Amino acid sequence: MAANADDLFEQLAGADAAAAAVGETGEADDVPYDSANCGRCNEPLGDGPAIAAGSKNYHPHHFTCKHCDQPFPNGEFFEEAGHPYCPTDFHELFGSRCKGCGEAIVGRCITAMDAKWHPDHFVCIECKKSLAGGSFIKFEDEAHCKPCAREKKKKRRQPDGIICARCKEVIEGEFITLQGQKMHPHHFSCHKCKCSFKGANCHEYEGRLYCEPHYRELLAATCAQCRKPITGRAVTALGRQWHPEHFCCAHCEQPFSGMNFMTKNNKAYCETHYFQLFGNMCKWCRKPISGSGVRAAGGMFHQEHFLCSICDKPISGGKFVAWEGKPNCKSCYTKLPKSVRDRETKILAAERKREKEAAKAARTPLIAMDPTHTIPSEVLRLSSPPTSDELASLHAHFDDRGYVVIAGVLEPDAIEATIDELWTSPELLGGAPGLSRTDPTTWCDEIWGQVAGTGGGVSKGFVDVSGDGTSLAAAWHNRTADRVIDAFAALLGTDRLWLVESRFGVMRPTVGLELGPNGAAVDRPKWRTAASWLHWDQNPWLEPGFRGVQGILTLTDATPTSGGFCCVPGFHAAEFADWPAAHPPETVPTSGRPLVVVPANDPMHDRVVRVCAPAGSLIIWDSRLPHQNFPNTDSSWRIVQYITFDRAPLDDPEAASLRSARALRKASLVRDAAGSPLALADAFADTSRFPGLLTDRGLQVVGIVPYDQPPSALPDIIAAWEANNSVDRRDVHGLSARELFDAASAAELSGDITRATRLYQRAFRLNPNVDAAPRL
Repeated sequence: MAANADDLFEQLAGADAAAAAVGETGEADDVPYDSANCGRCNEPLGDGPAIAAGSKNYHPHHFTCKHCDQPFPNGEFFEEAGHPYCPTDFHELFGSRCKGCGEAIVGRCITAMDAKWHPDHFVCIECKKSLAGGSFIKFEDEAHCKPCAREKKKKRRQPDGIICARCKEVIEGEFITLQGQKMHPHHFSCHKCKCSFKGANCHEYEGRLYCEPHYRELLAATCAQCRKPITGRAVTALGRQWHPEHFCCAHCEQPFSGMNFMTKNNKAYCETHYFQLFGNMCKWCRKPISGSGVRAAGGMFHQEHFLCSICDKPISGGKFVAWEGKPNCKSCYTKLPKSVRDRETKILAAERKREKEAAKAARTPLIAMDPTHTIPSEVLRLSSPPTSDELASLHAHFDDRGYVVIAGVLEPDAIEATIDELWTSPELLGGAPGLSRTDPTTWCDEIWGQVAGTGGGVSKGFVDVSGDGTSLAAAWHNRTADRVIDAFAALLGTDRLWLVESRFGVMRPTVGLELGPNGAAVDRPKWRTAASWLHWDQNPWLEPGFRGVQGILTLTDATPTSGGFCCVPGFHAAEFADWPAAHPPETVPTSGRPLVVVPANDPMHDRVVRVCAPAGSLIIWDSRLPHQNFPNTDSSWRIVQYITFDRAPLDDPEAASLRSARALRKASLVRDAAGSPLALADAFADTSRFPGLLTDRGLQVVGIVPYDQPPSALPDIIAAWEANNSVDRRDVHGLSARELFDAASAAELSGDITRATRLYQRAFRLNPNVDAAPRL
């Protein structure tokens, strides 16, 4: 287990811990350890300074390497069998050794040919070309690259023959010698068109032969998009050349065709999508707002487009009532069913309550937390599917600590794609007008507070934004990735899972920001998490046993100063069940829902530790574990994606059918580039985004395909849903206001309030006096 107070992300990919370290060093076994004593001399620590590291505490002068008795460079050490070792001795004593050089392996290693290798030492035995990251052939008990293995086999079959330098086959008959290499005559041809060079000139370009026309083509200008030569008209922009049809908006991929374009981060955008991504867009017409506008209902509107969403009339005096994120005049709003208005009132009251609680929490002093009180967590890795040994290690760590860190769940390109999507999508950070990834002056609360779905997050120092929008791709890939589902399935004890939550948590840098005069670095402590809110999402009085797990994907390195997940390890077992008896419910603050905040005077605050993990890791914890976010005191961003699964109910077809209907309703909201709704079959055919990108497994965890049906049943499921919901599609122009009103009444009586309100809205838009709202 590696620990480093400065950098916890030195990965020991090739280090295999030995089963018994103490016996190999020839030293006597330690007596049983008492945490009040020094882990080296076993004498009492007393009231003086002490170092907590790994599983023991030490006198400062005794915190040295078990083997060489020297202090640890840069605070880095590894723990084995309860003893600390410096990196050099740990690798020498317990690490793997390279078969190529015989030295200890530190860092990356390759496992091949029943041995381990330094990446630089795993090479072809013949040409010495590196085989790291590629395929190889085992021939005569040695590793060969494919060309060398093929040539060796050819020579064995035909030792006295001449081998063609191009195809590696034996030459029988005539051959051509070119630059000292022999080849079949038919290989002496243009690399592109394969025409023969007999009686014609040839040219060499980057080690290949070309005829005259294709050689000149290679020397011509190439398009920055398709990388093919430009032989006719060209567009010069952004310091590069393009075919006119390939110079397109970076977002909608439509050619500019002589229209104006705008640039951002060395990319070209049409005016519509530039303002949609980086400026103010009218929520009604989805076109840029160049002058003044009206801010209302969580968005911006042109003055002339600030209309009631039911009667389409201008809202006079600026007084409106927001419903489903849209402005409505008071007259139309009062015509909605009483049940709908009561529900909206409750939602508004809950939001105001959360805002008051957030403001109160912001005034609460932050409980001191030592930045060095950090867990040097052992990082696990899972194959796909996991091996039995990996699963055993996973359960052992989780049962002992109540959480587990699994590294390498996301590849670097997936991390980069997710962060890019987070910053550019209008459904995520891209929905905050004026917010720029590279400009710290735009990270202020005034702009930061416009991020969609903050829910009062600015007062907490971070924002939450939803990760289940229909226009997203990377977010959906992450939440349905096999390694993610495998980990949750192992800890929940079933492969039948339903995806519960997916959102992003983002903390701004607060140190060394170029916001001072002449770009001087300044700090912004007010941007940090302003209160300690150690809590449970599980009610200890109502649910004292195991209920489930929660998880986050780290999209940036989680360091001791970056802000992020911290918890009280081990509390999930007996302590969670015993805690309610000593704490009556009326003495403990709650935040609505099942959220229970640990009182500020509870001694468990002294046991809180920060869990660190490299980017691309999955952290899963037991819901009984007290946890919270700690403040960002770093110059880097902290970005995570929250992901949670729950067990799908067994033998409950009604619940499965309802889940499928809700998921298909979300899929029915997918739109094409022009903003028109897609047919469900077309939405599933588009594999670049939700729902088309879902794998067979993803279809089941999202709930579109119930577990008692095979994924091949998807077309039948879509057809059945469309038959039952045809009146609920966007194309309802053929229905009268009365027909829409009757359909809404039927939906309301059946309990489908969401569908009912949508149909009522359309009915009243066609005829504000269609009928009095029915009483339930």
